[in-house]
Amino acid sequence: MPGHEIFAFDRARIIALHEEGLSRHQIADRLNLVRSTVSRIIQRYMDTGNVRSRPRLGRPRITTERQNRYLAQFARRNRSVPILERRSQFKRTYDQVISSRTISRRLSNAGLRRRRPLRVPLLTLHHRQRRLQWAREHQTWLLP
Repeated sequence: MPGHEIFAFDRARIIALHEEGLSRHQIADRLNLVRSTVSRIIQRYMDTGNVRSRPRLGRPRITTERQNRYLAQFARRNRSVPILERRSQFKRTYDQVISSRTISRRLSNAGLRRRRPLRVPLLTLHHRQRRLQWAREHQTWLLP
């Protein structure tokens, strides 16, 4: 799968298989990786002597994957809780302050979008009686 992180364990396996004499093509097939990725890791090992990933650009994320899952789980269980309360719950759980915007982004990434509750007029006693009367009158209707 292109674009995903190759973990240190898999990088070490690539180098071990390369040192056993397997070709880059065979290594890629065995580990289910793209050949260019295997070639790049082997080349980096030959040039630098290690296979550590290079530092990333941009600011590192403040939340871990586990914290992101916690936020999504809390939001699914408590649909109507406002973001500020979610924020304080996160602070109580992890003793870490994050912004409301960060919570919104993490929930959006988890497929949870903000929705307003639908407001519908309440049925009065008179409405309910009229609906029940209509249903009883039309109970024997047949659909075409």
